[in-house]
Amino acid sequence: MFSRFFKVFTITALSTASLLTGYTPDRLFSPIASLPVPIASAQESSFTRYVRAVYAIEQQRKPLMSKVKTITGGNMPDNVCSSGFAQLPSNLKGNIRSICNSFNDEVNAILNRNGFANNTDEFNRYQQQAMSSDRKTSREMQQRIIIEMSRLGLK
Repeated sequence: MFSRFFKVFTITALSTASLLTGYTPDRLFSPIASLPVPIASAQESSFTRYVRAVYAIEQQRKPLMSKVKTITGGNMPDNVCSSGFAQLPSNLKGNIRSICNSFNDEVNAILNRNGFANNTDEFNRYQQQAMSSDRKTSREMQQRIIIEMSRLGLK
């Protein structure tokens, strides 16, 4: 069970971090991001909201990345929506850009629903802890995430 959650988390953390530091910063403050925070998520701790957001983002990312892999014939560059975009053949860029924009819009909506629309710094702090080069910090954060996912019934 730990291995499955660790893989899910690692993929989510890396993809989300690359999105938030690469392709999406100019869109994080879109009109969608300025909507009010839902009351239910505002009552949860920021860590619980972070775990819900990471889980929801991963649920959106998986099918879209499968679609990109299909379109590229399995030759998908790392960080395809940011730095890897330039490596794509020009005849695929329009379709892939559309998928990346769709994912970006969904990430914005997820961050909004979970109370991070106007405070991505808080979300990014949790991400940095989970991906820390300090193994102890990273492992402790990943264990906290797994425990919280289990408590929330997220699988």
